[in-house]
Amino acid sequence: LHFKTLKEFPDANIWCSNQVKSILLKKNFKNKIYEFSSDTNLIGNLKVLVYPAGFPYNTTAHCLLISNDEDYKVFHEGHVVNKKIIERNDIKADLAILTAEEVKFFGFITLSMTLKNAIVSCKLLGAKKLFITGSNPTKNSGFINNFLKSKKLDIDSLDDKIEILYESGTSISS
Repeated sequence: LHFKTLKEFPDANIWCSNQVKSILLKKNFKNKIYEFSSDTNLIGNLKVLVYPAGFPYNTTAHCLLISNDEDYKVFHEGHVVNKKIIERNDIKADLAILTAEEVKFFGFITLSMTLKNAIVSCKLLGAKKLFITGSNPTKNSGFINNFLKSKKLDIDSLDDKIEILYESGTSISS
């Protein structure tokens, strides 16, 4: 949570977990705060299904399956995909928004995936497009580099069956 950024949007509705909601209320946020339910959440004209995020974020974060009226589906996982969740729930998507530049905490706890793992996840989802999210972790500098090990996007792992979108400023529409 980045409280400073959230405070810049005092009129925005916030959708989050019960845990995050309690933190925001303790910090005196006045926004309308909604908890994700285990059923379909309707946010505007979008249907949002919420699933547990992958390890190590599984207790504090979620991955989302978002669909519109035309049943175009987007799967978003901002860290590490839990492949068992995808298989168990038979999750299918047209587009996946995933990390693809590996980051490891002290070199052994995976915080974000490689492109190869992102492509495997896309294949499980049946997604024909991969939109890479992240913050160019190799550009981090300073103290944080003492405990995070980052790898650059491995372009050699590109898959010709999946359209991969990774350039800054890229946009798509359903």
